Amino acid sequence: MLLTAVDRFPDGHPAKHACLNLVGTVSESCFESFGSLEDLETAIKAATRAVELTPNGSPDMPERLSSLGIFFHRRFQRLGDLADLEHAIDTTSHAVSLTPDGHPNMPWRLCNLGGFLGLCFQRLGKLEDLEYAINTTSHAVSLTPDDHPDLPMRLSNLGNFFRSRFRRLGKLEDLEHAIDAASRAIKLPNASRAIKLTPDGHPDMPKVLGNLGFFLGSRFQRLGKLEDLEHAIDSIGRAASLTPDGHPVMPMILSDLGSFLSFRFERLGKLEDLEHAIDNIGRAASLTPDGHPVMPRILNNLGSLFSFRFERLGRLEDLEYAINIMSHVVSLTPDDHPDLPMRLNNFGNFFRLRFERLGKLEDLEHAIDTTNRAVFLTPNGHPVLHMTLSNLGDRYMSRFERLGKLADLEHAIDTTSRAISLTPGDHPHIPTTLSNLAGLFTRRFKLLGELDDINQAIDITSHAVDVVPDSHCHMRMLLNNLGIFLHLRFEHLGKLEDLEHAIDTMNRAVDLTPDGHPDMRGILGVLGNLFESRFECLGKLEDLEHAIDITSCTLSLTPNGHPYAPKALSNLALPFSQRFKRLGKLKDLEHAIDITSRAISLTPNDHPHLSERLSSLGNCLMLRFNRLHELDDLQHCVNVYSLVVDQPFGPPSTRLRAARAYARLTWMGLRYSLITLDQLLPVYEKVLPLIPQVAWLGNSVTRRYEQLAEFGEITNSAVFAAVFAGDLSRAVEWLDQGRGVVWGQLLQLRSPIGELHRHHPNLAKELRSVSNALESSGNSAGYASTNLVDSTAHSSYSPIDTHVRNEPSARITLARRYEELLTQIRTLNGFESFLKPKTFSELRSACVDGPIILINVCDRISPAVALVVLHSSDRIVPVPLPGLSYKRAEQMRSLLLESLQQINVRQRKPAERGVSMESTHRSRFIDVLGSLWSTVVSPILQVIEHLNSSSEALPHVTWCATGPLSFLPIHAAGLYESPDPRDRIFNRVVSSYTPTMSSLIRPYTEKQLTSSVSSPSKRILVVTVSQPNTPGYCPLPSTFQEASNVKKQFSSDETIHLDHEGATVDEVLREMRTHRFSFIHLACHGVQDPEDPRKSAFILYDGKLHLSDIMSHSAEGAELAFLSACHTAKGDAKLPEESVHLAAGMLTAGYKAVIGTMWSIIDEDAPVVADGVYRRLVGDQGGSTGRVAYALHEAVKELREKVGEENFVRWVPFVHFGS
Repeated sequence: MLLTAVDRFPDGHPAKHACLNLVGTVSESCFESFGSLEDLETAIKAATRAVELTPNGSPDMPERLSSLGIFFHRRFQRLGDLADLEHAIDTTSHAVSLTPDGHPNMPWRLCNLGGFLGLCFQRLGKLEDLEYAINTTSHAVSLTPDDHPDLPMRLSNLGNFFRSRFRRLGKLEDLEHAIDAASRAIKLPNASRAIKLTPDGHPDMPKVLGNLGFFLGSRFQRLGKLEDLEHAIDSIGRAASLTPDGHPVMPMILSDLGSFLSFRFERLGKLEDLEHAIDNIGRAASLTPDGHPVMPRILNNLGSLFSFRFERLGRLEDLEYAINIMSHVVSLTPDDHPDLPMRLNNFGNFFRLRFERLGKLEDLEHAIDTTNRAVFLTPNGHPVLHMTLSNLGDRYMSRFERLGKLADLEHAIDTTSRAISLTPGDHPHIPTTLSNLAGLFTRRFKLLGELDDINQAIDITSHAVDVVPDSHCHMRMLLNNLGIFLHLRFEHLGKLEDLEHAIDTMNRAVDLTPDGHPDMRGILGVLGNLFESRFECLGKLEDLEHAIDITSCTLSLTPNGHPYAPKALSNLALPFSQRFKRLGKLKDLEHAIDITSRAISLTPNDHPHLSERLSSLGNCLMLRFNRLHELDDLQHCVNVYSLVVDQPFGPPSTRLRAARAYARLTWMGLRYSLITLDQLLPVYEKVLPLIPQVAWLGNSVTRRYEQLAEFGEITNSAVFAAVFAGDLSRAVEWLDQGRGVVWGQLLQLRSPIGELHRHHPNLAKELRSVSNALESSGNSAGYASTNLVDSTAHSSYSPIDTHVRNEPSARITLARRYEELLTQIRTLNGFESFLKPKTFSELRSACVDGPIILINVCDRISPAVALVVLHSSDRIVPVPLPGLSYKRAEQMRSLLLESLQQINVRQRKPAERGVSMESTHRSRFIDVLGSLWSTVVSPILQVIEHLNSSSEALPHVTWCATGPLSFLPIHAAGLYESPDPRDRIFNRVVSSYTPTMSSLIRPYTEKQLTSSVSSPSKRILVVTVSQPNTPGYCPLPSTFQEASNVKKQFSSDETIHLDHEGATVDEVLREMRTHRFSFIHLACHGVQDPEDPRKSAFILYDGKLHLSDIMSHSAEGAELAFLSACHTAKGDAKLPEESVHLAAGMLTAGYKAVIGTMWSIIDEDAPVVADGVYRRLVGDQGGSTGRVAYALHEAVKELREKVGEENFVRWVPFVHFGS
């Protein structure tokens, strides 16, 4: 009404603009008193008209602009419309620009402008607004006298802006500036200027105290010093006591007080702090009008507190309330609001908690999606980004545990590693974030078995435990994790000190966990498992009783329907089954079966732990069958293991163990007529594809061999089953697939892809790139590392040496991409079988140089059987070997090994320091070679000679033996006490060896296969090392004569001879890269690395020439590698099916033929054999490498005639591999 009256004045009336200004001031006062929005609208209209009618240059203009800015600000506070805040900034900026320097109102207007800019920063997150606010408010403070009553408020505002910049940039000096500014307003012991500017009773005292408390609380969050938190709670508590309920700042004071009480709860775990926090923030929410801009912030804090209480007390209604509150908060927060990322982060955490409580996968998906959105909306460099990333990593880990997808684990490691890289070294969250990363390494260890992962996890967590006080609420979690990690390492290495350390650690965790805390069940579950493991280790029954008592308690603490229930049941079943094994009480086994069945019924079908629980049930049923011999148990057991094998989820090693048991049970099922013969082979069809999944390309080579050592005999059992069923072609295919797995993987990576390149060049290019990278990743000597924590950031972290091992992640990523590419290529027309295992029709082409004889020796099934594969007729002829069993083959291997050890055959050495065949050792050799003749060779030769119609005097055969037989010299078998020369194998056939049939099939052109070895384009690289002064190795003087014997067979332009000082690693590799050689002859010492055969090496003048170095260059056109060194075809007894020796490695590197040695040779013998081999090869105008076997056969004959037939240790070790 008043505005209408003033508007009747003509615009030119000299008093109109003054009257309008007065109307605006009065209306704004009415709004402040009564809260009517209509009054505020009138004030803005009147003030706007007053500004429009005030002449330019009028001294009243700055004041009227300033008033208008305040009115716009009031409406923004009420309605949250960003346009009002923009108008407030513009009009106040204009007012400041018109205010002369020295004017008494300049500080006030600057302070208002700074406040409006600060609000704009809170709303939009633009750093330039905050910088302008700090500069403007700093200017206002500098113009304000120390005794001015508004200085405390201005200092408090300035402190707020510094604190906001700290939250954005993370610079600790900003937080210190904020505390100093607030300390100037009231008298504090540590104030930089202890001036009591705010008298008791001053209306601004609550806000000043509240701000100071807020800043101190922020410093606590940054540095973790408990005294800062105590001072913060005291300051804000005092502010709350001085503030009336109706005061507009009361909700924020109460909200801040609740937040800091919750921090103290998180730190000290006192439930009363949490209850007080909920009361204060609940009261703040009740005092805040609907639609007020601070309501989302208050509700966000309230939702967090309810989630804390859920975690502490386990009441689901608290979590549901938290989710409902946060849903409302997120809906109230604009997309461009700077606080939205943190609110989304909290929201995601609540979904994650509900997933853990109810097990619903959709909650976990919501958690990941919400947190991913939070990360996306958080600017790079924002100080809270590391927290959001850490939470995202935790949620990926949860999904990995639920679904078992390796991609989620790698995402979790990458995300958490990035979080740590963004976290200052002195940040209080760093120990728990590092522990999270350690947990991820542990999960990768459980999946891939890389020992470095678990070692690193233990180191990281041990350091975190050392630097975190016992009073910290996260200490029990750190101790729990450390106990789990130590237990895993104990299970892997069997070191009792790890188990004892784990038990002590978990007991400490129990002591620190309050009764009734939800974490107690998980901690007790781990402790129960530890006692069960100690029982298995030491056999003390009291440990088993402890395990049963503790795991029973764990189950009683787990609510019905809780996702932890299946795990708690599984933990309890194991000690019951162990007690049955120890005491034989059937009721214990019945308990174990019932409990495990309950656990399985509660486990989702797509859960990765289902396979482990099913396997446990199968084991228990097998125990009961062995006790009661009831066929129902056997049938049930077969069905359970079948389910495990068919599971697409869970660790491949678990499924393969179950598959092995499943296969064994099928034989029992046949005996009891529970299954038929036609059901036998489908079992193995499921089993064999699991072997390359266990020995996966994403694993290190060492780990692949560890896994194959456990599961190698499965292939032999499968081959026997195929022979038993009469499917001989499948037996051949399976034997080829299951032997030399690692070499086969390397060969596959090197396979030519010309056909693919012609039709799909881009796919071919990427496949070759990924294959090369995979092979290179396996060749690296160690892990690359990236330091995650700036150890100089804080003295307490200077001892830590925390690294993320990049190689496993990179190798896993490459392996996954390689598999994806193969899957994609196999969908293309004409490429359906691309790089799949070879069929028999493809394998039979390996028999071009004569029959291949596959001898299968099975650990559990006898007798052995040989499969003679004939190229000419495409036939597979089975030859039963009734006199040969696995046990007999192992006895022969042990007898031979014992003799060689007693003879001291370790290195190539001169004869005078070498070996002599004493009568005892000669007798043992005669026994072994005679047994080989009668049980293996003679029955097979009878079949071959019956089938062979060739007129050739000595046919060529290639042996592919399995099990212990692969370490025995089949090529020397014979009855050496018999006068009949035909009772020696070398008078009947020429022998070669091969790891697999596939390794004989080379993708070379016909031109390469038929080229002459004496062609001028072909060269031989001769490397000899006499090593007169190499510590630990015998001199090799005969290598000079050996080199001379080789060189004289070739013209000078066909050979390159590197000798002694010239035979360095770099020089040999340089020559191999520069020239294309037909032959390479290495006369030196050799060493075998059974853990990673690519690290097996030849000892050159200045170091080791590793097999991986040779494999790193192209061997195109390479025909023969003559390895005149010790143990180059020895192998590893733990891996009989893998041909872990240098000769097989050179075949994989691309050489078509390899001459190696089964044990150390006499130095003087090498020149004789070398001369005989090359003399015959050069004289053979056909020149194909298929004649290498004949050349070696004749050369060894010369040596045998020279040293004596029964001096076996000298002529027997020379062998030929390949074609």
